[in-house]
Amino acid sequence: MMILVPYANFRYFLIFCFYNFCSFIK
Repeated sequence: MMILVPYANFRYFLIFCFYNFCSFIK
């Protein structure tokens, strides 16, 4: 479970960082 959670939320983590990065530029 501890191994599957990071992989399951990996794409959401990337999207979260991506939008934070874009908002930081703006």
